[in-house]
Amino acid sequence: MESDRSDMRRVGWWFVAAGVLVTARAAIELMDPSYWSPVSFVDYSAVVGSTVAWLVTSWAIFLLALRPALRRARLVLIVGAVGTAVSAVGNLLEDLFDIPFGGELFSWGGMIGAIGVVVGGVLTLTANDRLRWSGLFLLAFIAGGVFPDDGGQFVSGVALLGLGGWLLIRESTQTTDTSRT
Repeated sequence: MESDRSDMRRVGWWFVAAGVLVTARAAIELMDPSYWSPVSFVDYSAVVGSTVAWLVTSWAIFLLALRPALRRARLVLIVGAVGTAVSAVGNLLEDLFDIPFGGELFSWGGMIGAIGVVVGGVLTLTANDRLRWSGLFLLAFIAGGVFPDDGGQFVSGVALLGLGGWLLIRESTQTTDTSRT
């Protein structure tokens, strides 16, 4: 039981880190960086910031998927996490190293990642277990990605911060009652 709480706190901190990185990346977007041919510090920060933010986010989603309470959504959340990681690597290859194949990885990984997280979020939200509300945060994260250049990245970052905070608060106030797991 204590190990499960410790694991959930760790997952919560990964989501907080992802939220901070996605929000920081959204702030960089306000400086109008050039991704496809970066030359300035802001341009490179946008490319590397996106990649790191998506990799940390994919790791957090993967860790969440491994929780026993989410076994119903496990496979699609793992697919979503892997898709997000592939998209991050594609972003780095295409924008930083100018490798055209990276664009294919970015696009396909992003689509697969988004579908996996949406389906996983819905399955989690409709489950009757103690982590069902995490699905709402996952759906808000994806909703923010629909309009990334119009403030959506900030929505995504806040959703990830909210999920991380919710997991941390929830686990710190959890009683020893395990009847809901």
